[in-house]
Amino acid sequence: MTDVQKGATGLLVAAIFILALSLKGCVGFVPNYSDGIREGELIKFSIKGFSNKSGEGQLQLSQFGLSTKSKASNNNNAGNLWEFSTTDPATYDAFNAAVGHKVRITYRQWFWTPTWRQDTEYNGIKVEIIDGK
Repeated sequence: MTDVQKGATGLLVAAIFILALSLKGCVGFVPNYSDGIREGELIKFSIKGFSNKSGEGQLQLSQFGLSTKSKASNNNNAGNLWEFSTTDPATYDAFNAAVGHKVRITYRQWFWTPTWRQDTEYNGIKVEIIDGK
């Protein structure tokens, strides 16, 4: 095999590798992996980022028959924290207003998270206060 053929083969392999990565990205950029709902006390929500803002929050997950009030602020159940993101500015006010309340969050999970958009693979779509405060 000549040097020209080796170089062409290397370029072909690199092009196939780049194409495979870009196809994985195209599929993964859609939050289509799973949909779900989680309940608990919303203990933190903040908006961060320079050019691409995202809302980042933490939910203290509910336990069967137990109230999570004050446990979240003491962080005794750190293993029961669920972190999520939201990239829709229209939802920021609703999430901010729900901090400190028991909530139900509807979310979509990304197959592959675009790191420039948000910090987590879970994208919060809707929040609903359910504690009646």
